[in-house]
Amino acid sequence: MYFAQYVTFPEKILPWGLDVETIASRRPGVLDAPAVAADRASLIVGRPGNASSHQGERAVGYTSGHPDLIEGDPDFVRALEHHLDAPGQFEKHIPVYAGHYALVVASNDGGCACLIADPFGSEPIYYARTMAGYAWSFLLKDILPCLDTRHLDSRGLDEIVSYRWLSEDHTLLDGVRQVLPGHYVYLSSGQPPIIGRYTQIAFTPSLEVCDESAVIEQTSKALDNYFARLRRSHSRIAILFSGGVDSSLLVANARDHGFDKLLAVTAGLPGRPNPEAARAAMVAAHLGVEHRIVDVPDSFVADFFGKLIWQLERPSAYINNLARARMFEQLSSQVDCALTGEGADGMFGGSSAGKMAVEYEAQQTFIAWMPQSARHALADLFGGAKGPMAARLHHYLSVDTRAFIREKGTLATAGAQGAMQATTLFPDLAAIRAANTRPFYSIYEGEADQSLYAICQNRGLHSQNRNQFYCYSKLAAPHGITVGHPFVAPEMAAIGIGLPDALKWDSLGTKPVLKKLATRYLPKDLVYASKLGFEMPAIDWLRGPLAPWYDLLLEERTLARGLFSEVAIHALDVERDHDLIWTAMSLELFMRQFIDMDSGFS
Repeated sequence: MYFAQYVTFPEKILPWGLDVETIASRRPGVLDAPAVAADRASLIVGRPGNASSHQGERAVGYTSGHPDLIEGDPDFVRALEHHLDAPGQFEKHIPVYAGHYALVVASNDGGCACLIADPFGSEPIYYARTMAGYAWSFLLKDILPCLDTRHLDSRGLDEIVSYRWLSEDHTLLDGVRQVLPGHYVYLSSGQPPIIGRYTQIAFTPSLEVCDESAVIEQTSKALDNYFARLRRSHSRIAILFSGGVDSSLLVANARDHGFDKLLAVTAGLPGRPNPEAARAAMVAAHLGVEHRIVDVPDSFVADFFGKLIWQLERPSAYINNLARARMFEQLSSQVDCALTGEGADGMFGGSSAGKMAVEYEAQQTFIAWMPQSARHALADLFGGAKGPMAARLHHYLSVDTRAFIREKGTLATAGAQGAMQATTLFPDLAAIRAANTRPFYSIYEGEADQSLYAICQNRGLHSQNRNQFYCYSKLAAPHGITVGHPFVAPEMAAIGIGLPDALKWDSLGTKPVLKKLATRYLPKDLVYASKLGFEMPAIDWLRGPLAPWYDLLLEERTLARGLFSEVAIHALDVERDHDLIWTAMSLELFMRQFIDMDSGFS
């Protein structure tokens, strides 16, 4: 039963225009407008989730996540409360923090509130305007009882099924928005929200070739500074460990800073070969740190899927979120902080952000001589074939990649689960796209003169990476674990943002700066070994422990909703369409939990 604890307001609520007793006495899911002057709506605040509070003279502040102050006033409430009446000047006084966090500062009289997201938007803040006033929370669940109606957001649907993540400020609930990375939203009684940007992270590579040795030293110092700060606030940490360059650098630096407890943690699958785990064990032994393999059994997969969507508060983009959830579950009470290597590829020239951009450009140039009719004929040929390579070739031949990336998506999604495939399963999708006049990623300015590589970096950071940060935070929070991503910490990000292309890949491969730094801790044969990767057995899981959840798509209730094409559902093939099946399963479960509010569904 996933809804019983959320159908009423919790006891701890800031009573802006409403007293706690009055709220508690109301029917579940119903919130009447309070008795206020006709010209002034009241602000309604739901539970702020897993947040700490800070009381000021005129305002109360809430924090979610873990901000690490690097400059500015240590008391963000005191820094902001005296500027709440001047939203046009507000952004000048927002303190600059490192870490992954969200801040809310609200006046004690209920007149206004300001919601602030970190530069990466890794900790969400949701808000909605209802008949009773504004509602906000760090948890989407807490917004649900405040909504006058619950409908699926069409733009959010398009993005989640086509590109697997949400860009801009959309959620999947119509009328519910989230604060954009590096933005604030100023809410004032009876007024429309004021949205402003207080900082922006954008890649602006230098045209000059930097001294590689100097950059390596800067990177080493930045990592050292990160762990020195972390050691002051956390003593028991785990590093999600693949044995690759990125996570190995984190383990080596953490070891040198003497944490009370340090674990290198790798996901495993019982009874299945896992070369990545074997390499991770070898690297951990070389570094002299404790290595732990956390198995993801089929029983966990079967039992946890429903809880996964409830915790994420959106459809799960990737099936490997099940493994992440399992690791956090097993680390509960053992560590208070977990670190990932997310963002290293984007910042320092990983294949998804650098080399592939060059490859896309080269491939488009190579086929430019081909007559359009020949390109389309070959595209149709590969469109009927199975496998990821056929799908990629189909995309290369049928789509102007540069235009696609500039107008619709990112490098990572250009050859992935595509628009055509999604439209087949979701019959209303074509009409939804036709009605959307605003292009994807319209919030990012100044792209006209940027290279394809820079565009892919920016969008990858603010779409794929942002959504990965989001998932880590949501899955770790129930276990009291803070998640950090050192490669996008401000000092590290400053290096990556300005890094010239010449230092993002070389004759030996990608991320030369990180690899050469890693040779201080590991033998070259380990540093430059081929990337192994670790894929979840999606096909086996869909045929095995997830099969009952797959059956949801064929239920009369699901088909009557009209979201999916019944013909397309029956035509789905697990081996060929497992990504699309996973997306559809996740979406249907989201519909039942967050739209239908089915309290009997488990």
